[in-house]
Amino acid sequence: MRIRILSSALRDLQSGRNFYEKQAEGLGDYFYNSLFSEIDSLQLYGEFIARSMTATGCWPAAFPMRSIIKSAMRTEKL
Repeated sequence: MRIRILSSALRDLQSGRNFYEKQAEGLGDYFYNSLFSEIDSLQLYGEFIARSMTATGCWPAAFPMRSIIKSAMRTEKL
């Protein structure tokens, strides 16, 4: 699965990083690295998860990446 991060989203991530860094030293980097770790996981496993959930019809209402994966599926015609 290909993931594109908009420049506006990157600015938001940087703002979040700055906010958390002001709370405690190193917390901003932890926040930023955690987000990109999740994005990397989505890149690796997102297509598998999307196909599995589509095949079974099991899309949990609270699934955080539901709309992103469905949008990517329409874009890339999985």
